[in-house]
Amino acid sequence: MRAQSFVVSKPVLMVCIAAISLTACSTAVKVPPAANPVVPAAAAAPSALMLPGEPRKYDTVITKDAKTLRGLVVYHKVKERHFFELPEKLLGRDLLWSAEVAKASNDAAFNGLPLGYKVVRFERVDNRILLRGVSFGKRGSDDLKAATDAVDLAPILMTFNVEAEGSERSLDLRGEEKEPVAADVKAAVVAGAGQSLSLAPAPPSKPDDKLPPTKEKWPVIDVTRLLLATSNDLLDARSLGPTGLGGADLARSLINQVKVFAANVEIRSTITFVVGPMPPAPGSPPSMTVNPSRSAVLHYTLAALPDEPMTGRYFDRRVGYFTEGFQEYSDSRNGARYREFITRFRLEKREPQAALSEPVKPITFYIAAEVPAKWRKYLKAGVEDWRAAFEQAGFKNAIVAKDAPGKSEDPDWDPEDARYSVIRWVAQPVANAMGPHVHDPRSGEVLSAHIIFWHDILKFAEQLYFVQAGAADPRVSTLPLSEEVIGETLRYIAAHEVGHTLGLRHNHRASSAYSVKDLRNPAFANIHGTVASIMAYGRFNSVAQPGDGVTSFVPRIGPYDLFAIEWGYKPLGKKLPAEETSELDAMSARQVTDDRLAFGGEDTPALFDPQVQTESIGRERIEATRLSVASLERAAARLIPATTKLGEDYEDLRATYDILIRQRFDYLRSVVKLIGGVRETRYLGGRGGDTFTRTTPKEQREAIRYLLDEALKTPQWLLAPDVLNRIQIFAVSSPVINSQKNLLREMLSPIRFRLLEDAELVKPGSGLTASQYMALVQQGVFRELERNKPKVDIARRELQRTYLDQLISFSGETQRLTSVGALVSSAQSEIAIDLRPAAIEAMKKLKTEIMRTRPRTVEQSTRLHLAQLEREIEQILKVRGS
Repeated sequence: MRAQSFVVSKPVLMVCIAAISLTACSTAVKVPPAANPVVPAAAAAPSALMLPGEPRKYDTVITKDAKTLRGLVVYHKVKERHFFELPEKLLGRDLLWSAEVAKASNDAAFNGLPLGYKVVRFERVDNRILLRGVSFGKRGSDDLKAATDAVDLAPILMTFNVEAEGSERSLDLRGEEKEPVAADVKAAVVAGAGQSLSLAPAPPSKPDDKLPPTKEKWPVIDVTRLLLATSNDLLDARSLGPTGLGGADLARSLINQVKVFAANVEIRSTITFVVGPMPPAPGSPPSMTVNPSRSAVLHYTLAALPDEPMTGRYFDRRVGYFTEGFQEYSDSRNGARYREFITRFRLEKREPQAALSEPVKPITFYIAAEVPAKWRKYLKAGVEDWRAAFEQAGFKNAIVAKDAPGKSEDPDWDPEDARYSVIRWVAQPVANAMGPHVHDPRSGEVLSAHIIFWHDILKFAEQLYFVQAGAADPRVSTLPLSEEVIGETLRYIAAHEVGHTLGLRHNHRASSAYSVKDLRNPAFANIHGTVASIMAYGRFNSVAQPGDGVTSFVPRIGPYDLFAIEWGYKPLGKKLPAEETSELDAMSARQVTDDRLAFGGEDTPALFDPQVQTESIGRERIEATRLSVASLERAAARLIPATTKLGEDYEDLRATYDILIRQRFDYLRSVVKLIGGVRETRYLGGRGGDTFTRTTPKEQREAIRYLLDEALKTPQWLLAPDVLNRIQIFAVSSPVINSQKNLLREMLSPIRFRLLEDAELVKPGSGLTASQYMALVQQGVFRELERNKPKVDIARRELQRTYLDQLISFSGETQRLTSVGALVSSAQSEIAIDLRPAAIEAMKKLKTEIMRTRPRTVEQSTRLHLAQLEREIEQILKVRGS
């Protein structure tokens, strides 16, 4: 689609405006002549009322020097001022305002960084135009709409004086074509979400006598401030806050470009930000400070939302979708009800009665020009991998990937345009990718998505693949990995991020859907991948071992993904969301008999559910962990030849070594969740049995035995001198020791004891008590005391000190250690009080064991270590009077 556009090359000279909360300009600027000039912030109190005057004659505001573009609005540039002429039918209409970063300096932001979006409306009151921010947080039925509107007033974000009244337009704005409309104009009449608009584009400058004039008059407003907006009211300034770009300086800002389409206006403005004074550099005079400035090109979009909102679909917690929440007030139900619409693209069948039909408009992703050529085909494949899921929902070829058009094909195409879904590539050393989307809050309809790949995702994928699957994949010997292998990982990442844009949240329960046997079986693993949902953090197949014959190690679109897309996108032929609930409930109930369709994401139960895993795969948690750690150990043995090259530094060696340590910790932590673990099955009323079931005593004891016998044993394979002597000058064992200490803290988390006490309360005698668990851990951590001549290595000494610190914390004599965050903070004090007697008793027993062991301890470091522990315990017991 073509747009009318031109580039503004000169800086905009204007004053700072208090209404948009920008920093004061540091230099004087010339105020353009106007009947109602804008008052500089320094000249008016914040509460000063600025009354508009009467509008001036049209041609005194929009002069013969004006450069004009027509579309959703009529846009005029008159010297350094920018005006919108608002069609009368645009007033009161729901519009989307969004912003994102197009370019930035000094890595302060990145291209594609979303800065938020909201629904706005222009409203006329006498000779003022109000820009209101519209909320849909409260929704009432007909009888209650007045009540909800009264407590959900749309705040005024900006006000504009009506500078002039537009001359009568020679176009019937009721949408009735009086004469045939040119094909190129018809093609331009599309909304941001692909829906036809009743607002037609403005006509050519010369009126057509064949068209009857209207009596409408269009207000003309100065929107210069709007096109340079950086206030919290109009974008998410947290992304540009103290750690980002800083405060805006309009004296060094300019409006670069304005494009006007029939359904949207696209603006690019360069904003210069001042970060504020910084301390002087060492050695410089005290009076000297550094006050760095940064500039960013911000892309703003003002677009018309669809005339008719898409029919929303109510959220069901058994299927993981992002949502738009609201309070629902209805005279058919007592009390307010919290409701949520899932977020999803609008898909409509071209043949509504067909079981499988092409969509009226497919979901289209463009691969932006900055994406490296060698990776483009893999990203496209990741997008189109979702076609199978949409086929299950009744759509053929529902999602497509295309290269973005070049300048010769469409000079006005812009990757920041809010109408397009785009995959971007950012040249920053960030090992990540993300898939945000913009949706219509009225219905949850996804309007567009801009997926970001940062360049160092390549390094992350490469190193993680090496440590997880490299030992079993014969294609892997050294880094860098081949294009084929990296391409497979990028395809998986692209499919995962596209899944987010389709509305899907993470489903980490899918990581434990497949058995160890399946994951080691080529006939299964090569077809089905590693997890039941690509929305899990299943990563790569670490369970498969050399010789198993597995040749594909990446996640794939799984049975949960097919189910979730069908549930969210299948047309059900209903007009109201409430009419769909019974059919959707029946679909969700498939999970009762097929646990591959189960969902468990990032909410509270996931903290305690051993089925919900990140960075781990496999149903049999301990066996899967043992095999995955074995894969890491094989990778560690190949670290130096795989990561070092003649004449190059050891940065790859260091980074891959760090990943090995972190990955081992993630694997082992997954076993800890079995201790006191609570499995959740998201049954709803009449759909299955108990929602929560506890791990069995057998599972818990096996987990404790594995952790004490294998996990907390010092991993000598991670302390190889030939590796450490190349990357670490000081405290060479600290990374491994800290990992071991953190694992023990996970085991001794206060919430772990609370879970054990809960199990005892629900079914007495069915499992471990908190005191029994503490005694088992103490015995395992101090097992060296059982030897004839005890010797405790450095890592184990640190582990034992950490254990004693935890006991002291439980005793109440020092500040208690924090656990898993705010969720359990309110229960921490109660848990600590409950554990005080057990902690004191454990310390007494430990002191006795140490006293019995010290006489037969020959190794000096061990003897001194035990003596110190004994003194600390004695001091605590003395304070407690025990």
